[in-house]
Amino acid sequence: MGDISRDLEIEIAERKRAEERAKHLNTLLRAVRNVSQLIAREKDCDHLLQGACECLSETRCYISTWIVLLDESGKVTSAAEAGLGEDFQSLIDCAESGEWSHCTERALSQTGVFIIDDPNSFCGDCLLAKKCIGRKAIAARLEYGGEVLGLMVTSTDSDRAIDKEEQSLFEEVAGDISFALHSIRLEEERKRAEGALLLERSRLEALLQLSQMSAAAMKEIMDFALEAAVRLTESKIGYLAFMNEDETVLTMHSWSKTAMKQCAIIDKPIVYPVETTGLWGEAVRQRKPIITNDYSAPNPMKKEYPKGHVEVVRHMNIPVFDGDHIVAVAGVGNKNTLYDESDVQELTLLMQGMWRLIQRKESEQTLREAHEELEQRVERRTADLAKANEELKHEIAQRERAEKIIKDSQALYSSLVENLPVHVLRKDVNGRFTFANRSFCNLLGKPLEEITGKTDFDFYPEELAQKYRQDDQRVLETGEIFDTVEENKKDGETRYVQVMKSAVRDASGKIAGVQVIFWDVTERHKAEAALEQERYLLHALMDNLPHSIYFKDDHSRFIRINRALANYFSLSDAAEALGKTDADFNPNAAEVEKYLQKELKSILKDDFYSTLGS
Repeated sequence: MGDISRDLEIEIAERKRAEERAKHLNTLLRAVRNVSQLIAREKDCDHLLQGACECLSETRCYISTWIVLLDESGKVTSAAEAGLGEDFQSLIDCAESGEWSHCTERALSQTGVFIIDDPNSFCGDCLLAKKCIGRKAIAARLEYGGEVLGLMVTSTDSDRAIDKEEQSLFEEVAGDISFALHSIRLEEERKRAEGALLLERSRLEALLQLSQMSAAAMKEIMDFALEAAVRLTESKIGYLAFMNEDETVLTMHSWSKTAMKQCAIIDKPIVYPVETTGLWGEAVRQRKPIITNDYSAPNPMKKEYPKGHVEVVRHMNIPVFDGDHIVAVAGVGNKNTLYDESDVQELTLLMQGMWRLIQRKESEQTLREAHEELEQRVERRTADLAKANEELKHEIAQRERAEKIIKDSQALYSSLVENLPVHVLRKDVNGRFTFANRSFCNLLGKPLEEITGKTDFDFYPEELAQKYRQDDQRVLETGEIFDTVEENKKDGETRYVQVMKSAVRDASGKIAGVQVIFWDVTERHKAEAALEQERYLLHALMDNLPHSIYFKDDHSRFIRINRALANYFSLSDAAEALGKTDADFNPNAAEVEKYLQKELKSILKDDFYSTLGS
């Protein structure tokens, strides 16, 4: 009987272990399926890693999971975890300094699944060893096509056996993730290749467009070349400076638009002696392109920034030659990636093309001036042409006067709007800001460039922005002026704002937007409230005095009486006396005339109390 009982207990224990194993494998299969679905839809590397960790841990398949990706030198490029918390960051910090634990190095050095039955003893130098007490660890190297991509590690309960089937599934998940990472990398490389092709096409188009600008003005040509250089080298800033004849002084011609926006130097210098210029003068001194991909690195030629100067992260500039003579220096900076020889070539081609076009324009200008001089000599000998020329000058003068009037008007309007103690702004029909005066910019704490093109939803809570939009829409639909006083509460303080909105119309009279003017009227509101309170107290005083009190206009008509006089006149409401005279309440004409004469006499004497007493 005892043997049967023991056999039965063994069979029950084995069945229970089999059931638990089957349950765990089903959980692992669900996790594998979730990872497969994640791989199918996720194209971002970081999101894929984090999602895989969560799939393997959130299904309770494993207690914790972490994945790291490595570059060719073994440096960590990306990492994700689930179930470890802040301890994982300590591991990554050590890994980034090149300090891997023994267990991690072992897992990275072999293929297949690596199982650690007792991490606490085997991984004594690992920062996660304490987390692994009472657990087992499973690791698999992420690799594809013989290239090691990284490592995936999970932990599970120490009392559970890890059989070959589970190892096979774990290795399969690692292989799927490796393939997905390889696919993402291929897609990124494809996009970079496409971007490079598009950039090369843009470069060719810019060179072609520059070659076709023979009719454009000098400044237009130079500005186009500079902006194209910034754009095609994928830079953030750029500049163009011209050299004097003996190559000793550089004169700054222009900065790119982005550089002008970022630079806060009030008095920007335009003349730079070559021998005192910093790193950017090396292109002249060495007479070759200079690339500085780490501008923060120590360099004896680098000068300190002036206060307000735009920060430079990377920099590249080239000398522009006319024969053996340097005629200009062009530079760009702050590209997101490293500058290389293709950027040097692009900048050189643009600037040399610009210089050739400038030379041709100067030759054409010289010929044009000679021709004009000849024409002027002919005109001076022709009276009719001289008269026509005078008329033309007169017309030009009139046009200039008209233009000056327009400019003065615009300047006056701008000065008025900018100096009014109110907030002024304009929006288009879609609610986008098109103008804001200095007062409104200061209210938002933003420059005009960061306000135009945006809507109320970018600066105000959604509920308040929706109200402003509805008010604007009413003006756009009706064309009528919207005038109201808004009550705003903030930090326990109530403020009142007078708001006036009116339609903005174009030259054809069509409504093209809304103009808004608003200002703080809190003090006025308080004064009105105080006045209303005083008026209420006066009325209360009048109505509660036992004496008869009244006010009349210059025709002796009642404009206000108190309750005592109303009772005297047997009126249910004092308002019934408004506009009436004594004759309406006293049938005795002689007495009425007597009162009237007495009132007139008191008025002439400015005797208020006498009149009141009557």
